[in-house]
Amino acid sequence: QAPEMEEEASQVNKKRKLDLPVPQVPLEEERLVDIKKLYKARSREIKDLDNEINTLRGRKRAFQLLPRHLRRRTMSHNPYRIPSKGLRLKALREMKSSGSLPVKKKKRKFRKSKRRCNRLLRDYGKRQKEKKWMETHIWHSKRFHMMNIWGYRISRTCTNKGKRAAYRAVKDHSIIYDESYCEPMQLHGSQEKIIEFLDFFSHPTEGNPIKQRIYIEGTKWGNSWICKPKCSSKESDSRVLAPVQFSWAPKGTPVSCGEQMEVEPVDGTRMLWIWCHPSAFDEIFELFSSTQISLPKFSQISVVSLKQKLVRFKILGPKANTVLQRALSEIKGEEGNSKLEQILKFRVQEIPPSSVLGVKISDPRLRKPATPPSPSSPPSPSTSPSSPSTVEQIPDFLLKWPLAWSQSSLWNILGLDQSFNCNLEDKTMNDPDVPLETKLKSMTEILLFQEQGGQGQVRTQGGQKGRQECTQTQTQTQTQTQTQTQTQTQTQTQTQTQIQTQRGAQAGYACGWTLVAEASWGRSLWLALVLGGGRAIGLEERQHIIWENGGKVFPNDFPETPAGQREATRICEEEHSRWSKKPPSKRPNFEKLGVSQPFIIDWESLHEKEKRGEGKELMETEADEKAPSFFVSHGGESGYDEKVALVPVWVWMTGGGTYLRNNARIFSSKSGTSLRKQESQQQRQRGQKREEMSKQESVAEGEEKEELIGFISRGGYSYRHGLCKGFGYCNKAELSKLVSPSDKGSTSCTVLVKNVNSQWYHKA
Repeated sequence: QAPEMEEEASQVNKKRKLDLPVPQVPLEEERLVDIKKLYKARSREIKDLDNEINTLRGRKRAFQLLPRHLRRRTMSHNPYRIPSKGLRLKALREMKSSGSLPVKKKKRKFRKSKRRCNRLLRDYGKRQKEKKWMETHIWHSKRFHMMNIWGYRISRTCTNKGKRAAYRAVKDHSIIYDESYCEPMQLHGSQEKIIEFLDFFSHPTEGNPIKQRIYIEGTKWGNSWICKPKCSSKESDSRVLAPVQFSWAPKGTPVSCGEQMEVEPVDGTRMLWIWCHPSAFDEIFELFSSTQISLPKFSQISVVSLKQKLVRFKILGPKANTVLQRALSEIKGEEGNSKLEQILKFRVQEIPPSSVLGVKISDPRLRKPATPPSPSSPPSPSTSPSSPSTVEQIPDFLLKWPLAWSQSSLWNILGLDQSFNCNLEDKTMNDPDVPLETKLKSMTEILLFQEQGGQGQVRTQGGQKGRQECTQTQTQTQTQTQTQTQTQTQTQTQTQTQIQTQRGAQAGYACGWTLVAEASWGRSLWLALVLGGGRAIGLEERQHIIWENGGKVFPNDFPETPAGQREATRICEEEHSRWSKKPPSKRPNFEKLGVSQPFIIDWESLHEKEKRGEGKELMETEADEKAPSFFVSHGGESGYDEKVALVPVWVWMTGGGTYLRNNARIFSSKSGTSLRKQESQQQRQRGQKREEMSKQESVAEGEEKEELIGFISRGGYSYRHGLCKGFGYCNKAELSKLVSPSDKGSTSCTVLVKNVNSQWYHKA
């Protein structure tokens, strides 16, 4: 066995590369082990093993002590990637001694941390530097296409429904619309001084309706105009800025400017709210402030902006009262009477027009409404509001609106006393451990303004009598009610006539309420209205409803105002950018069509002979900020020269089959273009070539000249009337020539209409 042991020892020594002597053990002692002899024999081997462990042998970094399968390239500059804590500390000491210690980067925030409330609010504030958000922005941004306009982020149109669905909702059910971008201002001071101050900015022909007796009491709201004051004796120096809505605070309401509170009966101080469109608010507010400084007699009037302090919701449609009844819960007074319940028993069109109602309500989050009915389901007769069948059943508040019903603590929004507004957080309201008594303390006060259909800002001239009969009847009834004297007999007669007249198939179309509340309650009230059955719409649907009802949209349909000119320039740039992105084969050639300005309307060309007709060059002119050289008559005698006056008109395509577009041209029917283009349309139907048609048209153009008399600012298909129609303006002098002298009192005539992307003329 000894030779075998020697061979094995030699092989082991070869592997270890150690030349150690093999001890010679006698055969008789081979089974005994001497510790001292073994240590002496292995002492050199142990020392070499210790040196092998403690010596790096060329390895200079701590991470290189790791096995090869655990090493990573980033460990050389990022010691935090080393898995072993001891080696990580050693690597940090090495890098610290060498001066290359890396700076620890902050951890990247994952989505859960980004969605936390404090971080979200900070990000929302950063995103509102260029445009403001309304209180319902988060809700709308998930369901609507948004757009930046007028300094706000406004919902443009719904992602799943269109204009037809909005028309059906406002016709048979109810719609809701967030109009909080309309900015209010508050005027307070002596009643006589406020009226005299606003007379300075009144319309030259419409006058100042703010001083009418029906509005001064504070039970009704009205519409007016704000114009630049005349700088000279010429009437043309007065320029219209914007139509506004106003409402006097009821007599006896405390008045405050934010620092101290005053009571009306002491010194006769009154308060007036004026709602302006955001495109004209800054200009009007600056005009009021500069006038106060320049005229010392108006220094006692205080003008305060109420931006971002109030929310404004529209609830329109025949079921508007039902939506309010399902969404709001009124806190009854000491007598136990609920004025909201008494009003909501009647149809919305039967309530006195332009009435103001102040209501104290509990937190809408405490009341979960039932499942709203489907928009496609027909209205239930049992749930429909009742209406008085006889004169004896008409209650007193429909004959004369009580002054106490219009009073509310919300008028004093700038006051020190905010006890009426107790808005608890959502966390407190959703906490089951919070007692119900604490939650019931959450309450507020709101104002409801009755809407009598349409936009209600300016008077409009109808088109055909048969199709405008319902709208004209309501407008005449409202005008008679506003101009009446405050006697009980006349008021009763006017109200009874109105209730009987407004009953019909579409009597409640676009009628409803405007809800005004403190800004912090916007989201809660909006969700309550949605759950109550209201269908939310966007800006495009709202403008289409106004257009359907015969109203005018500001600032698009007001070309004489600075805001209207800026809006026309903005639309022109968008349309031109959209047109230029298309290839030439996929866009109309306006140069061949003879349209010089297809994206903007040149209103001044209607009364300048050298500019009449369509040019041959494609040119785009932006709207100037200077005062226009034409005057727009919105009804009544203007006193201006007819050659420079424009009158609003409605164009009806009685033949059907033609879609009127914006910026369409209106031509006189007495020109020879009618027969020429009718023949061209017949040739197109027969399939003749376009070259032959263009030759015939060029010959006809040399014989007769087109006579342009107006433009269409807004056109489209009317679901209410079942045909295409358009709203625009025409030259008053040229239009009067087309009216037949034999038809006394007639306001209709035949004209020719041509779209900017077409070469065909159509009778209208």
